Amino acid sequence: MQEPGEHSAKKNKTSPGQEGLARIVSEMETDDNMRKLAEKLFAEWKQPPATSESEPDLTFESFSEKIKERNAQ
Repeated sequence: MQEPGEHSAKKNKTSPGQEGLARIVSEMETDDNMRKLAEKLFAEWKQPPATSESEPDLTFESFSEKIKERNAQ
């Protein structure tokens, strides 16, 4: 017969796949790799966001025309 809590103890054990993944992460997560990632992200964040050349027409008139066109179809 199973003791109370025995099932939950088995559930907490890591599977072989999780152990392998944890090992790989610990090998790849070096200070040098973290520094390189931080530098890359910092360079990306310093760049202005990519926007289109023209601003979208957000007027109510434009919106109303689009609604009329859709209703006509």
